[in-house]
Amino acid sequence: MYEVYGITLSLPEEVARGLTETNNKTTDIYIKPSSTKLYSSNKVVWYETWKGVNSGIVLSFGKRDDKWFVLDFHTDGVVFTISPDCSEIYYWAPTQKAKEEVRHLLLNTVIPLVMNHKNIETLHASSVLTSKGAIAFIGGSGDGKSTIAASLIQKGFHLVSDDKIPLYLHGEKIFIKSGPPEMNLWPRVREALNLKTIIQESQKKIFTSFTTLQHAAGSFPLVQIYFLNPIKEISPAAITSISKKEALYELIKNAQILDASDFNILKRLFLNLSQVTKHVPAKTLTYPKGIPNIEELSKILLLDINANERLTLIA
Repeated sequence: MYEVYGITLSLPEEVARGLTETNNKTTDIYIKPSSTKLYSSNKVVWYETWKGVNSGIVLSFGKRDDKWFVLDFHTDGVVFTISPDCSEIYYWAPTQKAKEEVRHLLLNTVIPLVMNHKNIETLHASSVLTSKGAIAFIGGSGDGKSTIAASLIQKGFHLVSDDKIPLYLHGEKIFIKSGPPEMNLWPRVREALNLKTIIQESQKKIFTSFTTLQHAAGSFPLVQIYFLNPIKEISPAAITSISKKEALYELIKNAQILDASDFNILKRLFLNLSQVTKHVPAKTLTYPKGIPNIEELSKILLLDINANERLTLIA
């Protein structure tokens, strides 16, 4: 058994590498490989698609006639089928290249979507830990979440989770729980940050693992949110305030939702994210598009963290 994002997973060894084993006796989700893709096109109702930043459709969402969910990743050739109660996930990878992508797709996309269906909100975000709690960088694909988080790790912060964060609401406090001890970084970014440990290479990004001295495992209060706002204009990076209404819009835009046709899930999502805007300070980080100027961004973030939140680095 392994714990990721605060839930317990039963995983094949080929997917579990690098994850933390747990003694939890209750398993939230069972994940198994399949020898077939477990669906026929004429028996699936497709209800949503995701498009890549510079490409066509990368993921199709569907439901079989028996209510099982189907997630078909077009660019990678991997198909996941998910039971209606989201307690079982089967994956089909037709080639060796597809098998190499299963772990990343499962942990960074499928599990966060499934958690939404199991009453845990998840966001498209990366997070690092300070001595006062976790701070999150929220934004779309290619906005630089991982790059910015990695730059702060080099300054002494600890990685909590890359690309996705789960939200756990406890009264007036919002907590997040740690993800896998790794980041998905562009080769140029990894080179600029002098990161050398690789667990897997892909055509686009490199998976970089972190030691226990760089990764914080556990549950941490969320104390600050930065919404990423890359712009086309060449101008100095800046941190500005954002209204609660604007913050709620950004949170909803970056929420992971398995089935947007489920009114009860949407209602719960709205109420929970409204609570986040009430209890967690939020700001906007604006900077030129492209690979961020790592030194410039980490400098203004450190100034903002120390000045406004009085957070200090973990020794």
